Formats: sequence, structure tokens, C-alpha cells
Amino acid sequence: MKKYSHSKLKNTYLIFEFLIRQLTTELITESDLKKSRMFNIIKSYFSTGILKEELKLYQALINNHIPREYVADKLISECVDRYQKLNKDILDKVRYHLIGEIKKYYDINKLFSVKIDDYKQAGNVYFLFESIRNGDIIEKSKQSGIILEQIVSEPATNKTVKLFESIKQASPENRQLAYMILVERFNRKYDGVLNEGQKKYIKDYVYNLNNNKGWVNKHLNKVLKEVKSYTKLLNDGNNQDRILSIKINECANKVGYIKNKKIMDKEDHYKIILTYKLLEQLNEITN
Repeated sequence: MKKYSHSKLKNTYLIFEFLIRQLTTELITESDLKKSRMFNIIKSYFSTGILKEELKLYQALINNHIPREYVADKLISECVDRYQKLNKDILDKVRYHLIGEIKKYYDINKLFSVKIDDYKQAGNVYFLFESIRNGDIIEKSKQSGIILEQIVSEPATNKTVKLFESIKQASPENRQLAYMILVERFNRKYDGVLNEGQKKYIKDYVYNLNNNKGWVNKHLNKVLKEVKSYTKLLNDGNNQDRILSIKINECANKVGYIKNKKIMDKEDHYKIILTYKLLEQLNEITN
């Protein structure tokens, strides 16, 4: 029986996940997508073409939870059929060029050292595809069984939150691609952690990739109005409430300072996001 070894450099799912994490880092430090080298690499290799086709097969087998075994088995069979139809020579050639381009600009060992939650599942799909290449029906059956069990038993994760849906519908082509790539990862990590005000601020931050403070001031005006309403409410309370009111008033002064700044830095955005958390806590206290 042939012994299979897993290669991250040949696993399209893992390659894509590693690139996504680098893109996220670049978008945090550089708001102009055109200056993101990783964005252009992803766009070139995953917008269309054979790598996108293979990636979709990986994602179908890794990201789906189907309780009914019969349906899950049908999904695996369909993915196997589609993979068999892919031109393996072209697939290997395109992936080889992708890795070569990544190595031109990045330390690939460092880039590919990030922990991926779905690493094991991606490895199983890789072994399934390798067994198809080699005509190994025993390994194919083994990996199909493992993947079937994962699809049937794995709890469904909430990937339905659409924080950036309106952005995706209205944004230019380049931004739209970036948001479609990032939205699922963002929601998976932060769903249930951020409140609505924080989500709205981050959505606007991503959408407004410029230094225009108009959208920021709308948030600041809303925050200041709510902070002042809580300050007035707490001033009418006991001594402890009045002390809290003084501290909240200090927070309002800092928000006002940010509002008067012509150019904001990352720390300012972070403070505003924290202020939305403060408002949430104040609402819990006063209610």
C-alpha cells in the first residue's frame, strides 16, 4: 500500500487560508488594496481558474455539516467526480507558479507556519484527492469514510451573519472580492463577541478606505449623544453613580478630542470601538 505524506505546498485549501491571513494583516496596516501584494496574488489565482475550482471542492468537503449520511455521501461522490475531471497537469503547473510568486515576496516558511483550525480536515481531503490521482481505491475508500464522518458529526458553525452584505453589493470589483474573502473569517471569529455598534463601525471602516472623516464623525456624534444621556442619568443617582458619571465624562472628552483631530491613527479607531463596548455596559448597568 502506498504511503501518503501531506504537503502544505500542494494543499490548495491551506495555501488559500495562509494567504488570507497575510491579506488580513496587510489590510490592517495598509488601507489601499492596490498596495497589498497579497491581494493581487489572491485575485490573480483565485478569482477564476482551476485553483478556484479545486478550492471550492475542498471547501465543500470541509465547511459543510450535513446530518443525513445519504446526502453527505452524495456530496463526496459529486466532489470526487468533479476532481477527476480537473486537468491535473494544469492544476500542478498553476499551483507551482503560485508558490513561486509567493516565494518572491514572502518568507514562505513563516507564512505557512500559522495555525489553521481546519488543518486536519484539509489533510484528509488532500489524501482523498491524492488517492484519486494514484487510482488507489483502498485509500480513497478510507478517506471518503473519514470525511463522511466529519461532515455528518461536526457541529454546524454559524456562518450566516452578513456584516458586510451591503458593502459587497455596492462596492467596486476589487473591494468586493476582498470583502467576500474576509467576511466569513471575520464572522467566524467575532460572531457573538462584538456588539452591533462595533460591527457597524468596523463595517464602515472597511468600506471607507480613505481618510475622509465624515463617516467617523457620524459615529462620534452618536457615541457622544449616548454618553451624555448616561451621564445625566447617573448624575441623578447616588454617590457611586455620580463618580461613575465623572469617569464617563472623561471618556466623552476623549471622544471629543478624537472628533477634533484632522488625521486619525489606528489607536483612535480602537478607542471608538471600546467606547461602543462601554455604552453596552452602561446600558446593562442602568437597566
